[in-house]
Amino acid sequence: MDDFQKDLEALESTVKQAREKCAQFHALNREMASVRANALQLESDGRKELTAIMKELKKHQRQSTTEDPQARALMEQCNASMQQMENVRLIRPMTGSLFLRFFLGRVNVRLFNESDLKKLRTEYHKFKDRTTVLYILIPMLMLSVQYFRDYLEDSQWSMRLQHLWMLYYYVSLALRENILRMNGSKINSWWTNHHHLASVASLIFLTWPHGTAYLQFKDRYLVTCIMQGFVQLVQNRYQKQRHYTLLSLGRASPMDLTSTETISQSPPSSSLAIVLVPVFITQMVQVYIGYCLLRVCFVDLNVWQSPSMYKEEMQTLSTGILAVVLGIGNFIATINTLRRKKNCCQKESTSVGTAPPLQLEKDSKKNS
Repeated sequence: MDDFQKDLEALESTVKQAREKCAQFHALNREMASVRANALQLESDGRKELTAIMKELKKHQRQSTTEDPQARALMEQCNASMQQMENVRLIRPMTGSLFLRFFLGRVNVRLFNESDLKKLRTEYHKFKDRTTVLYILIPMLMLSVQYFRDYLEDSQWSMRLQHLWMLYYYVSLALRENILRMNGSKINSWWTNHHHLASVASLIFLTWPHGTAYLQFKDRYLVTCIMQGFVQLVQNRYQKQRHYTLLSLGRASPMDLTSTETISQSPPSSSLAIVLVPVFITQMVQVYIGYCLLRVCFVDLNVWQSPSMYKEEMQTLSTGILAVVLGIGNFIATINTLRRKKNCCQKESTSVGTAPPLQLEKDSKKNS
């Protein structure tokens, strides 16, 4: 019994220390909140004063007939101070976009702990890696169910599972990307908008009855999902390698993200065809499916009748429009990425090409 008594006393001491550390943690959080509020208040007061000074300087420059070097220097100093105040505003709590507020409410989604930020990004990429495999396997399973429909006469339940899975997939990606954007990740806004629209399309699929248009569409839809899944496997591997290279060269941030629907970095010439050809083929197939749906909607269905008589006209029309918008949007995002990276490479090559003559000129002056 004495041994038990000693163990309990030691345990009580450990619990006491843990409670003290917990109290210190909450005290530090309260202190941090107070410091943040004071910093933001000082920033707000300073911004008002600085704005008034900049207005007076601009008024003085307009009234002055000649350029005042002192006024120009003061304006540059004001701009530098304004930039520093923008850096202070980065500590503000943020609730994120309307999409985030719809699901999470008005809660702060900003993280300031570096380990939490890295974990948030790591979990995002883990989710993409794991779900990409399911992105291929689940449609293949659903397609096999459609193939053996003689034994499974009503295969509607299988397609509902497919659409529920796609709804979960795109909503999860959209939520994670919105939170990452609030924490400094550079994400092309089109990628997030793509996931928003794809979530809407998956929701429409759930309400689509098994009619003429849906029976013609579902097999093509499953094949497209499988093809897009394989493209995402290639994209994930390529994007990780490019991000690692740019990160080691100091051209990317650890919080930057990659995309699977389009490309975020221009590929080198050695892998140009391997990366871009599957991407463009998938985008063209997506636009073609949207065109086929719109054609069925206006040829085989009666879209001009009263909406109260609609059976699958609404689903066919809206899904066709969304498919065309997503395909064209992905294509434009890819082209813009290639154009932007090409311009950056040209600027870098120009700067590199002009460096040696300048250096030679300096060396010649030294020698003379």
